[in-house]
Amino acid sequence: MKFVTDCLGRTRPVKHVYRDGSYSCPFCIGIVEAGRSGCSDPGCFARGGDLPPFPRARAEKILAAEQRRAKKE
Repeated sequence: MKFVTDCLGRTRPVKHVYRDGSYSCPFCIGIVEAGRSGCSDPGCFARGGDLPPFPRARAEKILAAEQRRAKKE
């Protein structure tokens, strides 16, 4: 089984691998091309390959804001 780790150190299993070796990112559900070292979605915490890693500090701020919103609702 393949696993993907995001910029916050969270690891999730890949749930679907396609015949060509590409797979669905377990963080954003985007398609990751076979042979890529990370997600190609610029907004994904698990981005990689040609893109620089998602900034950890920015990811922490986004998650904290989402948690505050969830508590209010």
